[in-house]
Amino acid sequence: VARVLVMNLEPALALKYAQLAAELRAGELNTEVYGPDHKLDKQFKYAERAGIPLALILLGNGDVKVKDLAAQKELTVPRAELVERVRALLRSP
Repeated sequence: VARVLVMNLEPALALKYAQLAAELRAGELNTEVYGPDHKLDKQFKYAERAGIPLALILLGNGDVKVKDLAAQKELTVPRAELVERVRALLRSP
């Protein structure tokens, strides 16, 4: 079961989304990239129904917005720190 969902905002960025997911998977984090290009609310609903606790949005500057769906919190994380920060979020109660 995926623990992280990479949101699909722009079809032209599919390769970047796949690279982001590959980095997380290399860090042993079960990650899914949302396939179809749908509106964000539909993607968030998908994550909630699937029980995926974290949703990621790749920002234009390379940073990543991490949304904790259960806690209704979000933070912006530099890409270099992403794997460790996501691990920490998944460990926290």
